[in-house]
Amino acid sequence: MSRNGKMHPNSLKNLKPFTREGAREGQKNSVIARKANKEAREALKMSMKDWQELKDDVKEDAPSALDVLRVAMMKAISVEDMDEATRLATVLAEFEAPKLQRQDITQVTKTSDLTDEELELALKELGGGFNPATLN
Repeated sequence: MSRNGKMHPNSLKNLKPFTREGAREGQKNSVIARKANKEAREALKMSMKDWQELKDDVKEDAPSALDVLRVAMMKAISVEDMDEATRLATVLAEFEAPKLQRQDITQVTKTSDLTDEELELALKELGGGFNPATLN
């Protein structure tokens, strides 16, 4: 019993005894479920077999992922589904023009390898320059 005096719904006392009719019904349901599972497994095997056969043919003729995204976006626009078109455009934009912060650009210039003239030219390009009068 629970604290409020009522029997808990998951209590073992709520279990109903087995009857012949209930057992037979359970067997029928079990057979139906096993047949359905077997058919699903066979269908999956068939599709995997088909996939193996088609895999090589598809490699050469398949459009690129970007092409598929572009076509899907244009279809969404044609049926005026702007939410889907916007979502696809956002995904497509990441491939066409990646964000600058995602690019790791490192440029290293070793000043020891430069002559004085090359070093002064590099400083001028950066907006500075060498002025001996500023050293004092």
